[in-house]
Amino acid sequence: MPRLGFSCDQSILWRHSMRDAKAQEISDGILQMYRSRDAGFLAKMAADDFVFWDNVSVVEKTVDTIMTEFNQHVGQFESLDATPVRFEPLSDGFLLQYVVQGFVERDESAKDQHVCLIVRLKEGRIARIDEYCDSGG
Repeated sequence: MPRLGFSCDQSILWRHSMRDAKAQEISDGILQMYRSRDAGFLAKMAADDFVFWDNVSVVEKTVDTIMTEFNQHVGQFESLDATPVRFEPLSDGFLLQYVVQGFVERDESAKDQHVCLIVRLKEGRIARIDEYCDSGG
């Protein structure tokens, strides 16, 4: 009797493509936070036990702390953008490498910061972000 529906291999590929699509959606949302200068996406997508770590302060932070710091940081710039450099799906999330470009009108200076995030997902939400950034930016 023939089997109907997905084979085991097709089912695995479908789950991986759905997981990768969710990772890409969250990656796009993170980049959009810079363009909109609004960290609301992070609050919406953070898991209840969300943790953020970065290579500059080297301490774990909560979503509330990150939102406050993000808003203070983006408030310095007249215009802001984030350009993706690399996106790699991982078995439990994704790696996102990007460059943030900002312009400060008062001193007519442009600033770039290179960032690499390792984002861990749990049940379609952000469980952890490890941020590695160029501290000179």
